[in-house]
Amino acid sequence: MHYINLACYSYPAETATYNPFLGTAGRNSITGPGLQDYDMSLVKNNGIPRLGESFNVQFRAEIFNILNHSNYNNPLKAGTQLFSAAPAPTSSSPAPALVGSPLTSSEGAISATATSSRQMQFALKVIF
Repeated sequence: MHYINLACYSYPAETATYNPFLGTAGRNSITGPGLQDYDMSLVKNNGIPRLGESFNVQFRAEIFNILNHSNYNNPLKAGTQLFSAAPAPTSSSPAPALVGSPLTSSEGAISATATSSRQMQFALKVIF
């Protein structure tokens, strides 16, 4: 499934003069999926006065991406172009025909996640 429908975009019509800038879409007009990442940490301090006044045993539980939300990568990498490059003008044809086609059929598709799934770690820390 494509996040961006490439059928909505096409090469502009041929013009009399060569224009290296294609289209009128503004910069950053396509936004990717959002990112939700919530982490949680639980800490329990246990003082043991028999071994010293400052002796402390700390138990830690850390949970990353606690809601286990799927965060998808952006559909287009930075610097990616959707269409094959137009030929440069030459002396014989100052305005070449603009024939553009999508580079690959996978452009605009989301194929990976940006963050990992829920992960937990536990630790026991001795402070003296």
